[in-house]
Amino acid sequence: TGPIAHWKLDDGSGNTALDSVGGHDATITNPVWDPSGQDGGALRVASLAQAGAAPHDDTLNLNRGLTLMAWVNKANLSFYDGAITKASTGSDINYLLGTWENEIVFGFSTTTDNWQGYYTNGVNLTLGNWNHIAASFDNTVNEVRIYRNGSLVQSFSTTLEPVTNSGNLWLGRTALTNEILNGRLDDARIYNRVLDASEILAIHDATAGGGGGPGDSCDIDPNGTYIEAEHYVPPLVDGSSNYQLVINNSTSGANGGEYLESVGGTTQSSPTGQRAGKFSRGGNLLFLVTRQRWQWRW
Repeated sequence: TGPIAHWKLDDGSGNTALDSVGGHDATITNPVWDPSGQDGGALRVASLAQAGAAPHDDTLNLNRGLTLMAWVNKANLSFYDGAITKASTGSDINYLLGTWENEIVFGFSTTTDNWQGYYTNGVNLTLGNWNHIAASFDNTVNEVRIYRNGSLVQSFSTTLEPVTNSGNLWLGRTALTNEILNGRLDDARIYNRVLDASEILAIHDATAGGGGGPGDSCDIDPNGTYIEAEHYVPPLVDGSSNYQLVINNSTSGANGGEYLESVGGTTQSSPTGQRAGKFSRGGNLLFLVTRQRWQWRW
């Protein structure tokens, strides 16, 4: 069976993130819709007002088999950052999927513990990259499993079970006001059953085709000595008009960190239309736009 809630986050406008299957629409006070999601559009969350809240519904209370998943692209790796959370308070959590610094975290409250968290070790999430994170809780075998990009990275034995509550379902934050996603969120899903590894991989593969914006192209020259890239830069959501082209997340340094050719300098005004530039081979080519990122690898 399919998900009981699925926020594609392709809405693009308005104050509502539609749940395409369960009717659990989330309200967003001040949404920032980003056309450059991993699979279509995405929701950018950098403040509480940019996170979503769907009201409590008994069908979202899960304390047996469950699976949570979402695409996240982090702009900051700090403390707890929630992707999907059902909670009434910070100590009354039915379930939480998110990140802890550069690791993935899944957890819940229990009848004997305000918080039971399960943290990956060695995932090392990096800024500006899309990652598919998923977690399942299987009470039939007393196990929690955490996945990254369709692959199982860690499993944990547990005899504990989540407590249910009457709290909101939060997108892009936890119940605490200082635990927002700090990045982009895309294709968030909740299942009331345990998905196996092949199902999670299939969903990852089916939604992994995005990551750029309209009009992207990237080619290596025949000699493999430079990258030629072109990108259409839409108007920025914050009204600013400067962007910078960098390589290896730096405008200087070795191993491809220096420009071979810029597009009129390190800053270009009014970034609408087509811009092109050639950059030395040796790292990730990253178009860094204020509050927006695109990346290619070679």
